[in-house]
Amino acid sequence: MKIGKDITGEQLQRLQKTVTELSGEKVIGEHLAGLLVECLGKLGKEVKEELADLADEVRKDLMTGMARAIKSGVDTSLMAKVLNAPLIKTYGRTKFLQKLTYYAADAENLKDVFRGILQPDHGKSFLFEFHAGTWESEKRQAKVTHFRKKLKSPFASAEIDAILSDGTHIQASAGNLINPQEWKEKYGKRIAVSKAEGATRVKFLFRQGAQVDEELLKCLQQVAPKRHGITIEVEFIPFPVPYP
Repeated sequence: MKIGKDITGEQLQRLQKTVTELSGEKVIGEHLAGLLVECLGKLGKEVKEELADLADEVRKDLMTGMARAIKSGVDTSLMAKVLNAPLIKTYGRTKFLQKLTYYAADAENLKDVFRGILQPDHGKSFLFEFHAGTWESEKRQAKVTHFRKKLKSPFASAEIDAILSDGTHIQASAGNLINPQEWKEKYGKRIAVSKAEGATRVKFLFRQGAQVDEELLKCLQQVAPKRHGITIEVEFIPFPVPYP
């Protein structure tokens, strides 16, 4: 297994042992095991050490999540680049992999979020979408089924940042929203599209500390639910990455 010689023999053995166990227990097939090894070989020394030093069962879970995400379309190079990225180190690699494994590894369009995380100008926004989707998933004990899904109704089209298995549609924004009229129109369309697609709830998740105009918040909390006849919730959540 060409995982690399830049870590200690004991650490390398732990990584190899985990892949062998996952394959032997039929958690992943031989082809996927090979791709997982390929991905591990592309990780930086620090990332390999962090994975190798986890408790055996935790490492097993997280590497299963990595393999499932690769199966879902995140190729080995993209997975390795994201895990090697300074942004993910700041966020917390283990935290990122836990959220991926337990709530989002099988989501459609996951690779688009991964690609976005690597963008110099928009990486934090993409990471916040991932964070928001998995935050709400954990809260509701649901899974993220889609990221950045484009939907159409007879009246409008819109992109939903995340859709959960319980029918919750999520709109996530890390930045400041200080033009209420512009955002009332945009969010009104998105709510209408979500309703037309049978959403049970639309959840707006903003970054704690972001400036969101009071008029917009009032519209989302009071006006929109009455106008659209659907459950709408608003929450500000912590984001462990300095913004912008």
